[in-house]
Amino acid sequence: MSEYDIAVSFADDIVVEEVVEACRQRGLTVLYGPDQTHEWWAHKSAGDLPDARIRFFVPFVSAIDDFTSAMLRAVKAGDQHVLPVLASNVEVPAESLHPHVSYLRVNDRLAAALASRVERAESRTVRGGRARPATARVHRHRALQRRPDRAAHRAGG
Repeated sequence: MSEYDIAVSFADDIVVEEVVEACRQRGLTVLYGPDQTHEWWAHKSAGDLPDARIRFFVPFVSAIDDFTSAMLRAVKAGDQHVLPVLASNVEVPAESLHPHVSYLRVNDRLAAALASRVERAESRTVRGGRARPATARVHRHRALQRRPDRAAHRAGG
């Protein structure tokens, strides 16, 4: 099974390739492909996801839609494996804001900020003896966040 620091998803090509290359130059391993858009990830099931472990799922948010709303809800619910990157003109809706979360923005310091978050997470993981989550685990959590009725059912509610 491959291991990656980040997996990237996007809707528009808002400097995604440049950020991916800058992250790679900083030593991060990146799961990225030009076809791995929000729509591609949204239509995946656990059986057809890449066989990989990832540290963070990084959706580039250029507009608020069903997919990005699910990502923002996951962050608000405490999912530390989702790091949304907001385009400069995107505002997080009030109902999706978490008081203790700072959202990354597309700018020339983005690759450094991503590398810093990965390094901090790696340090906590090594100290705690935890492994990276499998892509399917992060994807399953995102899917449940998109369908709150199913999440409540699985939680016994």
